Amino acid sequence: MFATPDHIGLESLTRIQANVGPKNAINPFYEITSSDPSVATITKIVTEKGYEYYITGKKVGNVVVTKNITCRRIHHS
Repeated sequence: MFATPDHIGLESLTRIQANVGPKNAINPFYEITSSDPSVATITKIVTEKGYEYYITGKKVGNVVVTKNITCRRIHHS
């Protein structure tokens, strides 16, 4: 699940987030990117509990916001 607003204000921070499952996931962290930083930028803030992401509108336009998760398979001997 990925929560992003349909509209964002110019020069205002709006929090966006994704849910990563299952709840016991080894790596619950993800990265969020903007397809066009001239229209909207993404700010990542490191907190005690992980990361928080905010989107800021820079000018009128459309942008695609993408969530990426890196998963690695771990082999036990």
